[in-house]
Amino acid sequence: MRHHRQAVRPHDLGRAGESAVVIADRLRPLRVRFVERSARECDGIDAALDADAPDLAAAGGLAHRIAGAGGTLGWPDVSAVAIRLEDACDARDPAAARTAAAELRRLVGSLAP
Repeated sequence: MRHHRQAVRPHDLGRAGESAVVIADRLRPLRVRFVERSARECDGIDAALDADAPDLAAAGGLAHRIAGAGGTLGWPDVSAVAIRLEDACDARDPAAARTAAAELRRLVGSLAP
């Protein structure tokens, strides 16, 4: 099982006295890239899980990437579902992995950077 470190929250990134609006502006390009990359990674997760012999290691690795970046960029719900997907892959449970992958895709599709 992989270990998850606590994510840096967006408000942790500011300098003393820096407003939340300024911090959000600084994070926006990263958030846009995360949404785009995560949609592609969801495609990879689906492909790995839809195979005749699901590649749980590949799906879990992609979920791990989404989990770390999602929390850092202010989307803890995305991180929580990605961690659940990663844990299902680590447990070699393709049914649970597919369920979590569907929820993750829905969440990623609803993100607005």
